[in-house]
Amino acid sequence: MSIVKYSYSRLSTWDGCGWRYKLQYLDKHFCSGDSLATELGTLLHYCEELIGLDLKEGKTPDYSKIKEIFLNANVPKKNPYDTEGGYFGINILADKYHKEFFDIDDKGQSYMSRCKAYLETGIYRLERFMKSHPELEIFDLERPFEFNFEGHIIKGFIDRILKYKDKDEYIIFDIKTKNKLFPESETKSPLQHGIYGMALKEQLGLKTEPSEYYYDLPFIDAIQQVMTKGGISRCKTKLERIFNGIEKQDFTPKPTPLCHWCPYCYTNPNQTEEGKGLCPYYSLWTRENPTFDKMNEWQGLENHQKVLNNFLQNQCTKSSNKKWEF
Repeated sequence: MSIVKYSYSRLSTWDGCGWRYKLQYLDKHFCSGDSLATELGTLLHYCEELIGLDLKEGKTPDYSKIKEIFLNANVPKKNPYDTEGGYFGINILADKYHKEFFDIDDKGQSYMSRCKAYLETGIYRLERFMKSHPELEIFDLERPFEFNFEGHIIKGFIDRILKYKDKDEYIIFDIKTKNKLFPESETKSPLQHGIYGMALKEQLGLKTEPSEYYYDLPFIDAIQQVMTKGGISRCKTKLERIFNGIEKQDFTPKPTPLCHWCPYCYTNPNQTEEGKGLCPYYSLWTRENPTFDKMNEWQGLENHQKVLNNFLQNQCTKSSNKKWEF
């Protein structure tokens, strides 16, 4: 039997919705999950890695080259396991996700305006930060890790690690494409940072996990400190809860407005064929109808097939009456 290795994404999927976890990781209903947010995140991480590599080597980043990549890159994956390809410039993404790319959000901004701001100011953010903190150096970028947490293997990559030049202390950065700062409730003990800290402690043989953690938010030209006192301990407790739930096969759905972007939700305008007919528990929230209603209540795994059959029968009826179109 192969050993399961858990990524942060896999763990956060269960934490967000047990049913999505079951469909994706246990039942192997893998959907082509490309979205503007994920593809833009891949592009941004690649550009930020290039900037970091130049600065680590004491060079001025080749911003003209990096801006050209950000605008016009067209590097598809050679195969499903290719870790070097799969990034595309915003001119391609703007065509692929035209409406979403130019839609104005509640802050009067769009992906387009945030990308423009990045090219004008955000792209220089890391260089400015390093110049204003001469006591720091770039230690590593996209650092792979794998460690054992209470019998479970967790793996991934740490976006960026800085180090104090005169002491054995490290700072961990996680890069996000958010259009605003994270609320205080999400900065006290973010699990992703906690996992990174545990991994680095084990890799480097540190006495304790690093004490400084940040979100790097290039699209709003901001760096936000996270992880309050006791945060690592809270992350460990959360991991214990997640693994306990997975082991107990607790696949309880958690319908929220985020269902609207889930590949198994019928309200998702970009839902693929692979995701249809698998989840009858999704939230009915949409931008046009911000409701708290959901399609069906969870009645336990033992009653799932009955709920699903009724759901599919209703969908067929509604489709034949042309009341719903997907």
